[in-house]
Amino acid sequence: MENKNEIITKKENGILTIKINRPKKKNAFNSYIMDQLFELLSSVETDDSIKIVYFTAVGDTFSSGNDFNNFFDKKEERLLIELKFFIDSLINFKKITVAGVNGMSVGISMTMLALFDFVVCAESAFFIVPFIQTFQSPEACSSLLFPRIFGKAMGNHLLLNGGVITSEEAKTAGFVSHVFENESFETDAYDFVLKLSKHPMDLMIKYKEMINRNGREELLKVNEYEVNELAKSWNSPEFDKIKKMMLEKKNGGNPKF
Repeated sequence: MENKNEIITKKENGILTIKINRPKKKNAFNSYIMDQLFELLSSVETDDSIKIVYFTAVGDTFSSGNDFNNFFDKKEERLLIELKFFIDSLINFKKITVAGVNGMSVGISMTMLALFDFVVCAESAFFIVPFIQTFQSPEACSSLLFPRIFGKAMGNHLLLNGGVITSEEAKTAGFVSHVFENESFETDAYDFVLKLSKHPMDLMIKYKEMINRNGREELLKVNEYEVNELAKSWNSPEFDKIKKMMLEKKNGGNPKF
């Protein structure tokens, strides 16, 4: 059953804070969370009291990525539609978005960050997109944006090798704006967002539109392309084996990857 407590929201100081609250599942994205994020972004567009959306998570893990239970609970076609709508909504979102990465960030929880306006993280945070290990193709426009942001070498390290990057490497590459100490991360990250909220909303929206207007259509096309490629990878024999191993693990087995 979908648990409405899996997302915590708070409106204050012109900020909508959204927290994933699935610490026992390492804050993995399920269908409920994806749907709720899409609906929250849609509602904020017309809410004049909100300037900034701040996205973070409960505990010491940002997110372990896509919850494999999604593949047992819903048809893959529906999951792809949810993914496309969510990423499209991030691409089209007019107001300011900030992500507070409080720990490990895997898969979709990392790829989506390239579409945020600001990313701050804790010292202990690290990032990985294990597409190659799980026979899945890149999503959230990462096939385009990661080489642009990280450069060819680091982009290939992430996308072709499924390698890990640290918080400092992410900052050096320009993927992350600020790295805060673990002990004070929650306070420091929110203070960063609070300072942003002092700026005039109309100017922030105007400047964001100036920055993004020439690339938006390209990103929407890339998202559609990636979703189609992801559909193919999810229908591959290799990924089917991954799903079977995860099902075995879910049922108490000890699958070998």
